[in-house]
Amino acid sequence: MVALHTNSYAPSPSIHRDRSKTRLSVGRCTLILSLRCESYVVYQTHCANIFLQGLEKKDMTISFETLSTNGIHLHTALAGPKDGEPVFLLHGFPEAWFGWEAQIGPLAEAGFRVIVPDQRGYNLSDKPIGVSNYGMNILAQDILGLADALGYERFHLAGHDFGAMVSWNLAMHHPARIKRLAIANVPHPTVMQNYLPTHLSQILKSWYAFFFQLPNLPERIVKAKN
Repeated sequence: MVALHTNSYAPSPSIHRDRSKTRLSVGRCTLILSLRCESYVVYQTHCANIFLQGLEKKDMTISFETLSTNGIHLHTALAGPKDGEPVFLLHGFPEAWFGWEAQIGPLAEAGFRVIVPDQRGYNLSDKPIGVSNYGMNILAQDILGLADALGYERFHLAGHDFGAMVSWNLAMHHPARIKRLAIANVPHPTVMQNYLPTHLSQILKSWYAFFFQLPNLPERIVKAKN
């Protein structure tokens, strides 16, 4: 886990260059699974229950609030002292707040106020209809609005997988709001944009991102036997 300290963040394409997943259409991916696949909801509920049972054994306290932001409501997990330095953790696809189960406890114990939302379209958060409601800038505004609702002008931010893409967007377009950024599994957007077209191996690894953008077929396959 990356140690988070109070520093300014200046985005740079050289920060993170590992091979990872391409940018995908969050509108189609999220809507397909969250609105059309009952097993997805069952999966997320099951994972959340397992994690909460583990928290009880560790004597950890975590609370949940449904907070208004950017015209929607986000189900949000909260842990750690209320006066602690705020750390926002953004989960990947197709996960939810419990995707950070290994980090929530240590960060809270270290004195941070940990804020872990289900992003729009996931788990118990609102799921607006229409791909246009899932643009990257809209997703970033969700997090800024959440920070505003909680009274945080600046905050630490960590993102994994698709949550890392949202985190990159926040850091690049709203650097004054970010104290320190931690990215897992996704390179800088400029690096990915330059790398993907010239590397067949990465294109093959990112097959699912292209698959979910096909019309009709993904919905049919996901709903099969559901």
